[in-house]
Amino acid sequence: MNAEAVLRFQTLRKEYGHDASALEKYEKGILTVTLLNGEVCNIDDPEFGNTFIDIINEFQSNYPGYEVFHCLELDRIRLAVLYVGPNEDEWEMKRIDEDGYMYCYVYNAFLPALSEPGEVRLG
Repeated sequence: MNAEAVLRFQTLRKEYGHDASALEKYEKGILTVTLLNGEVCNIDDPEFGNTFIDIINEFQSNYPGYEVFHCLELDRIRLAVLYVGPNEDEWEMKRIDEDGYMYCYVYNAFLPALSEPGEVRLG
């Protein structure tokens, strides 16, 4: 478990009403995804097959040393993979800013080649 990830979860909860169960599961070593309807599900839920697991495995193979702590379904084709990178000097600037932007990896299911690190606006 990563203290920086916990801090980011706490901000999601406090500022955006994010479901506390995602943090509770992360603290137990379980990765989750928040769906468009707000429901928090385990990434290995049989309903999703290996979809989320494959996305996270691909991310981690491309970005070794980065710790995924949660995923957010942005719409029907994009998924925000929330992570903490290994460089502590970058942590503060990659947190959720005052305008609601958060740095993450954005997976594009329609065109996976367009998946890339970037910012998404929350709320």
